[in-house]
Amino acid sequence: MKPADPRTDKAIRTSTIVTGSIVIKRKKPFRQPRVEGRIAKRIRELQKEVHHLARAQEKTEHRFDRLKASQNEMQTEINELATTQTALEQEVSALSTTVQQLETEIETGITPFPGLQDLLQSAINQVATISTPGGTVSGTVVEVGTDAVLLQESTGDLLVVPFAKITTVQV
Repeated sequence: MKPADPRTDKAIRTSTIVTGSIVIKRKKPFRQPRVEGRIAKRIRELQKEVHHLARAQEKTEHRFDRLKASQNEMQTEINELATTQTALEQEVSALSTTVQQLETEIETGITPFPGLQDLLQSAINQVATISTPGGTVSGTVVEVGTDAVLLQESTGDLLVVPFAKITTVQV
């Protein structure tokens, strides 16, 4: 029997049978197990699979990057909307306060004049000259209310002057 050459598939196994005077030789090709071929094929299949998985990973990473960018854009928009919401809430609160003040004015008929009230409050026990559409009056500021001032004229008479009628004040 000849040894097989592993580098070729052309190895031939021979066997000789001797019977009496006739010699029969039979030659048949040597079949080497195809383990190496199957392993090589499986390696190629795995390499293809790894290649496909690498491409899928690249696509997934690219998609992830796009989603992350989209998430960042949305977070920026959410932050801007939150800032706008806070500003609008503050504006609504200020408008609500103004509405409440106007409702109070309508219900009571009293219009507040905080600047005028503060000025006259600081002039208590001092002489003030107040002009109105009906004329000018002078007197000592005795008391300051939310909608009027009480003056005591030099004659001792008390005079109530509504803030709504005051055009000028001189202290």
